[in-house]
Amino acid sequence: MRQVILDLGLEDLIPFWEIADACRGEGSGSSADESERLSALSETLVNLFRSGHIRVFVGPWQQNDPPEAEPVQSEVLLRDLRRYSVVAEQQEDLDRVYYVNVENLPR
Repeated sequence: MRQVILDLGLEDLIPFWEIADACRGEGSGSSADESERLSALSETLVNLFRSGHIRVFVGPWQQNDPPEAEPVQSEVLLRDLRRYSVVAEQQEDLDRVYYVNVENLPR
């Protein structure tokens, strides 16, 4: 999962729901399985953020260049499992949250 996250993050700003879709594995598809999968994804992203491998950005989906989230806000967003669902994002009118692999950022 870690390598999928880093590889996809090299492409652009990646919405959280997109990495959730990319990391969707085989399984029964029950809501318990989905919750466990998203929790594992969230924890992996938190670890990558803490180790400086990714950065988090947040803003309206229509915004071309969303601002980078503050470190404390980033961890809160990474742990909010609603952010990994485009449906929840739309239903709850949430700003879109993105991550990017720092190797994709200008130095």
